[in-house]
Amino acid sequence: MEKFNSEECWDRVLNNKNGTKIMFKKNPGSSLFTVRVDGLIETNIFNVLAVLLEIDLYKTWVPSAFGAGLKDVHVFKDIDRFKKLAHFICNVPFPFSDRDVIVYGYGIDLLEESNKVLAVVRSIDKDFLSNNNDDINSEMNNDQLFSDNDDDDDVIPTIENLIKEGIEIPEEISKYVRVDIKEGGFLLNPIDENRTEISCIVTADPKMSYIPSYLINLGLKFAANYAIQTLKSTSIKISNDEIYQQRMRERSDVYEYLRKRLAEYNRSK
Repeated sequence: MEKFNSEECWDRVLNNKNGTKIMFKKNPGSSLFTVRVDGLIETNIFNVLAVLLEIDLYKTWVPSAFGAGLKDVHVFKDIDRFKKLAHFICNVPFPFSDRDVIVYGYGIDLLEESNKVLAVVRSIDKDFLSNNNDDINSEMNNDQLFSDNDDDDDVIPTIENLIKEGIEIPEEISKYVRVDIKEGGFLLNPIDENRTEISCIVTADPKMSYIPSYLINLGLKFAANYAIQTLKSTSIKISNDEIYQQRMRERSDVYEYLRKRLAEYNRSK
């Protein structure tokens, strides 16, 4: 939560139109940069959460242009209903190599303490997965962004356990450059039944230090703006989208839990 509440200075505001604000910050002394996108989605939080939960459907709404965009997504481990390991592959225009990243994503219920829901993402590698559980939990608890309020163990399975279960960890492939997402997430604030505030922050190293900063800024402005706009439109239309409705029927335990939890929260307000 600290990242979302921070009033840190941004190097520049890339966009501040139509209710969407996009900010950029280069992290001194490193190849990391941070992007923040704030906006308002004119639908309820349940619909937005449904779009964010169906990770393999991201490629149906994440925008692509000029040879850049999301190529494929594969969820290779469902840790539980709201914790997943996934492999993302992104197209990058010639002559650059395509990028890929393995991410760990999970949700945190902050409705009682701050009227919000947080979806956290970060990249992981085999070294991270192979750490013992105490090391993983210690790392996560040292940063509020990666803390969890649930009673269940917030544990990432080890490589050995995944291998026993027949889960293949995507190896680094020479044709892809593996990027790092140090931290990131979506913070959702349900205003009412028809409006949800959203903030997205990502701190990442795209391994593109050789590209001029003005080109990175231009790409970030385009990608972030269109991504938030397509997330908005997908969330608003989800009630009439048969693919998402089918997912809700197939994963009725997940969505019934969300409906029940949100109904409890609305009654308590």
